[in-house]
Amino acid sequence: MKKLASNLRESARFNQQVSDSGIWFVGQFLYSCGRYYTIKTTMKEDSMNKGEMITLAAAKSGVSKKETKEVVDALVDLVGDVLKGGDTIQIAGFGTFKVSERAARQGRNPKTGETIQIAASRSPSFKAGKALKDKVNG
Repeated sequence: MKKLASNLRESARFNQQVSDSGIWFVGQFLYSCGRYYTIKTTMKEDSMNKGEMITLAAAKSGVSKKETKEVVDALVDLVGDVLKGGDTIQIAGFGTFKVSERAARQGRNPKTGETIQIAASRSPSFKAGKALKDKVNG
């Protein structure tokens, strides 16, 4: 998150205020088209929540926050529905969403030491693509 905040400061005009809840940015974001977009967001030091992601995506794309939220919600629902059906989603350069099967197994109750049966389950997983890995490591 610190790197994102640093990148935002380099490409935008911001008033920055540090508070207990994170870094507040209020300012204008400049893009290659020469237009400024006003954004107001809080970015915590170690993570970005859905609202912050929507705010930044809306500013970057020039689309309203309401429309961006609808797209993000639709994407999250779509990924959930596709994975629930057992299918895989591959987005070139970004990564692959798939379902991993976990077999039934025996475990121990840490409090009592008693052996318990853990049911089989399905778990969503994500594997980053090469372009995303390169961007993160570059």
